[in-house]
Amino acid sequence: MKIADELKGKEVIDAAGNKVGEISDAEWSPQTNRVESLIVTEGGASAKLGMGKKIEIPYSEIKTIGEKVLLNGTSKSESVEEPPSIEEIKRREEEI
Repeated sequence: MKIADELKGKEVIDAAGNKVGEISDAEWSPQTNRVESLIVTEGGASAKLGMGKKIEIPYSEIKTIGEKVLLNGTSKSESVEEPPSIEEIKRREEEI
């Protein structure tokens, strides 16, 4: 998706001036043909490698998009659940 490519890597800053992270992806709705939310990877070097914690920020929380993305408030968005690893699944099965 072209919009996601244009947004990837942009720094996200909250209303207090704190760096939240960098955009790693955008959630787009084919029904509304709009960006619904941004996926932001928290952390410095780990964000660049795509290994930081990922959070989803609803598009309604975005104040402006320019060189950086500014949020209306502080980041309180929910974490994006990563699927469990094979090791985690095996560990859970052993507990049962």
